[in-house]
Amino acid sequence: MILWSIHNFIASSLVVSKNYGISLGMPIGWYWLVIAVILAIIVVKDKDWGWLMIIGGGMANLIDRLVFGYVRDYWKLPMVDVYNNINDWLIFVGILWKMKWR
Repeated sequence: MILWSIHNFIASSLVVSKNYGISLGMPIGWYWLVIAVILAIIVVKDKDWGWLMIIGGGMANLIDRLVFGYVRDYWKLPMVDVYNNINDWLIFVGILWKMKWR
């Protein structure tokens, strides 16, 4: 997957913060897998750029979690102790895209 390859390249050259939760440390549960499957079905059906960004970023983070056991975050948000990665930004932009095109 090209998104994970880009993320892997960036993470290999920057300081990495290990994120064992989902977003902002939220715990992982089986319900997140159900949500991901539902969203994947929507993406295949609608071919919508917003959904593609959301699912693509989520899948790249999922691959990270399966390979390393955590998501590698490497960009620190200014003035707060929160780290993120390129996949998080894809998810964020996908959500904004969906809100704009309603």
